[in-house]
Amino acid sequence: DLDVTSLVTFASSDAAVASVSGAMVTGLSAGVVNVTLGNGATAGASTAVDVSSSSVFANITAVAVSSLSWGEQPPSSVAALPVGSSFTTSATLAQVLILEGDSAGVYAWAQYSDGTARAVPSTQLLVTATTPYITLTAGTASAPAKMAIALRASRECGELIDVQWGVCGAVVASDSATVTLDLPQPESLTTTSLSSKLTSPSDAASVSPVSLPTRSYIRALVNFDNGQAVDFSTDERVTYESLDNCAVIESFNYVRVRYSINKSVCTQVRVRVSIPLGSPTVHIEQFLTIPIVYVERLYLAAYPYPSFFGSTSGGATFNPRGTLRKIECTSYYQHATAVATVALTDGSSKAVTSATTFTSSAPAAVTVVGTRLRGTSAGATNITARWASFVSDDYSLAVSNELARMDSLAIGFTGLNDQTLLGSVGTQKSLRLRINFNDGTQFQNYLTDVDWIPPAVLIGLASSASSAISVSSAGILTLLGNHHEQVSITATRACDGSRPVTNKLYANLEPNSGDVDLGSRTRAQFTQVGAYVDVPVRIKANGKLKNFQIDVDIDPSVFEAESCVIGTDWSGIWDCTINSPTSVVSLVGNDADSSRTGLLTLATIRFRVKAATRSTISGTIRDLTQYVNNVEVRSGPTPLFAGEGDAVVSPVAVSPTSSPSPSPTPTPSPSPPTSLTSAQILNLVRNVWKMDSACDVKNDVLGDLDGDGFCSSYDVFAGSVVYLGIELGVVTYAGLCPVIQQRLNVNLDAAFKATDLIYLLYVVSRKLHFVTDVSVDSSGVEAGTSGNLEIAVTLKDYLGQPVTSQTSIRSQLSYLRSVGAPQLVVGSDGGVTAVENHWVLRAVHVGEGVYKIVVHASPFWLPRTFGFNLMLETTNALGGGTDESSRYYAFFGSTAAPYDELGTSFLAYRTIVVGGIYNPSPSPPPAPPPFLVTPYDGTVLGAIVDPSGFLYVAGNDPLPADFGKAPMQFSPYLSRMRVGGEEYWAFLPSNDDGLLSDARIVQLLEAHGRWKEFVTTKETSYELNKRINQQAVDALGL
Repeated sequence: DLDVTSLVTFASSDAAVASVSGAMVTGLSAGVVNVTLGNGATAGASTAVDVSSSSVFANITAVAVSSLSWGEQPPSSVAALPVGSSFTTSATLAQVLILEGDSAGVYAWAQYSDGTARAVPSTQLLVTATTPYITLTAGTASAPAKMAIALRASRECGELIDVQWGVCGAVVASDSATVTLDLPQPESLTTTSLSSKLTSPSDAASVSPVSLPTRSYIRALVNFDNGQAVDFSTDERVTYESLDNCAVIESFNYVRVRYSINKSVCTQVRVRVSIPLGSPTVHIEQFLTIPIVYVERLYLAAYPYPSFFGSTSGGATFNPRGTLRKIECTSYYQHATAVATVALTDGSSKAVTSATTFTSSAPAAVTVVGTRLRGTSAGATNITARWASFVSDDYSLAVSNELARMDSLAIGFTGLNDQTLLGSVGTQKSLRLRINFNDGTQFQNYLTDVDWIPPAVLIGLASSASSAISVSSAGILTLLGNHHEQVSITATRACDGSRPVTNKLYANLEPNSGDVDLGSRTRAQFTQVGAYVDVPVRIKANGKLKNFQIDVDIDPSVFEAESCVIGTDWSGIWDCTINSPTSVVSLVGNDADSSRTGLLTLATIRFRVKAATRSTISGTIRDLTQYVNNVEVRSGPTPLFAGEGDAVVSPVAVSPTSSPSPSPTPTPSPSPPTSLTSAQILNLVRNVWKMDSACDVKNDVLGDLDGDGFCSSYDVFAGSVVYLGIELGVVTYAGLCPVIQQRLNVNLDAAFKATDLIYLLYVVSRKLHFVTDVSVDSSGVEAGTSGNLEIAVTLKDYLGQPVTSQTSIRSQLSYLRSVGAPQLVVGSDGGVTAVENHWVLRAVHVGEGVYKIVVHASPFWLPRTFGFNLMLETTNALGGGTDESSRYYAFFGSTAAPYDELGTSFLAYRTIVVGGIYNPSPSPPPAPPPFLVTPYDGTVLGAIVDPSGFLYVAGNDPLPADFGKAPMQFSPYLSRMRVGGEEYWAFLPSNDDGLLSDARIVQLLEAHGRWKEFVTTKETSYELNKRINQQAVDALGL
């Protein structure tokens, strides 16, 4: 139920008996009233209230509670439940009062003589204490009265609180609450100082950087017999007392060393801490001692500069002798660092170098700059240190022409990734060059730590491949390009080129945004494993990668591409073409819905090594589209930069079992680019690409959808955007320019579907081609003759160039071999289909991308209509790739192998009509007609259905939707046909116009003037046609 009390008003049925104010009912005289919702809300919602004049008596129960713990906690929220429903909860009340300041709430409940009870409001309770050990706080409307253990309280138990319930100035009832003050007894005192040692404000030990404190906070903990330890540090009952004249107590519990003291006497601070506690009172105390420390002496030492591990331990031989030597191959001397230390009276020491002043007695030999002692010429000097009021003893330092000779050199690299200088061109990293000298000194990193000797004076640096990684005299490595092997960095003594040392690293470029990288990211770019080199293809996309077209170029005398598999970072439509030609591997991908960004692996290509040599692998980014901050960024064509590099390879014999199996090209499926909004799609189609306007100025570039004059993977992207627009209803295919419609319908089926996008992708990846023309010459095809049927197909590639190689055209003709065998004039016989016994013919390339078939039936054509389709099939430059489904395509479908395995059916691309009158058996005399229908004017009105499934019809009954090719997209015309010994008229299809309809049939009948009425029969035209067709087939012996 929902409590709506605050949202409604209440009314009394008799204000003389009881009045209502808000939600409070006050009885005024004996009687019964009904309390209802005011303003007539919710009829029937009322309750009876009985106001009695009988007296009731009340008692109260008072308790003091310090805590509540739930056994079964009530739910935080309760779902709607029927009236009378309940839930279970339990809690335990406790009173624990053991320390001064512990508190508890005081509560009271009233029990009436009529058996009812209620909590007494805190504002109606008067609470008093019967002991001075308890302090009280009056209750409020939102909080109970509070009792707390007073300071200096003792252990006590009993009815220590009296509670009175007062109403209108009169005491109604009273009770006493039992309270247990279970205070423990103190046992001991623990004192500590927050500072472990102190000094006098007048001593240098208080000065930076020694900075010893001159006062300290004292902490006092009282340990009780119940195991508790309570902090009494600031309790007013605690007494802090200094036991000598060395220190004073201030700020209650701080001890401070005096300014003027006798340092020989005051070596420690002594403090007594005491407190009276408990009942009976117990005085407990504790003594605290804190050492007082002073500065005793200032010491000076000199160590090698720059420092190195162990340089301050006296291991360097010049330290005990105090000598700075000349560095070989140079005119420069060694340097040293001055170090100042103070000794304290407690035996400890503290470095004060940063606050110390150093001087040289002979600046011509040693110059002092800060803490640096610079040897400048042969000689001797005394170094002195001054800090605070202390002056060190003189430190003798000599400068000698004796040479400090290089014992060893070592080169190290910093910031490499797997031993590789990785990054874009110009990426820099610093060398580390360690030099060890014969006197035990070292330059841990000569190039950065030694600032008084120019690097080139002492050390010479060189790179074995400066075109890949250059090195400056200051030891800066700069990445300039990829390298096929490790680059050697060599360091020598500059004065004579001796003592060469070398270290090696790899050079490998990372792509910038829009660039493509090939091979490994780190170490050598291209590595041969066995007989193969595997080359990952990665692209750097700062935005969302939508489209790419990439060519990887190789030397086919060195490498042969064996496989190409999709990368782990790509999931859109994708294709990879190898060996077409053998010098190029083409990658094409498109995903208008892609949100992938960063360094993306698109593919991995496997090359088999054919020759021992060093060979360059390079490539070109043909087209690239990213969306950066929702703005399209397109680039290409441009050479890929980071990916170009050399591979050093050598052929290895490969056993059949070790050769990798070819990786199948995945069957892509375009996904609607839901990341583009309807407004973005319309803007691209209408405003950017202008697909629905300016039809007369479109270029003649095949496959160019965006109007940039090229056919590329970007046109696949543009097509996918149109596809989505049609799916969302914001673009219509009919509303596009006829030129654009034609370019979208690349598979010639008069409709734009996802298969067109896949076909266009394969055209761009060089696996399929554009069919630009299909010409048919059937003028010589007549019944009873051997006239030639000519079919010519023109193919062009994505560049618009004639396709002259690695391609074949086959055609399936629905002319049955049982009717007649094909006699090829141009082309070759490809057998028959397994089920229908259809002809399968292969075209011959006759030049300029034209593939031709010239054929006639043997011994002659029979009168019939048959269709043909086209099958485009390609191979790679090595004759392989026939196992790739992306390399063959049947226009309109085919039942020839291998398409029959795909479950497609034959559908004619065009139809051929064998015209004329043919009597297959002139002698003996003609057989009687195989069937009889009602004649009119000596002519039969009927129909023939060709066995291939084409319908030739006369009649005006609607065709069933599931019959033949209905609805037919052909115009009918009349032709004579002889079946058996009779001549008939039949409707035959042509390609001129119109939809075959009843009105069109009537129009043709009237135009020919032969019929004034239709055949009357109980059969529908469909049934009649079917029966006549079977009889015609039987008569012709088909």
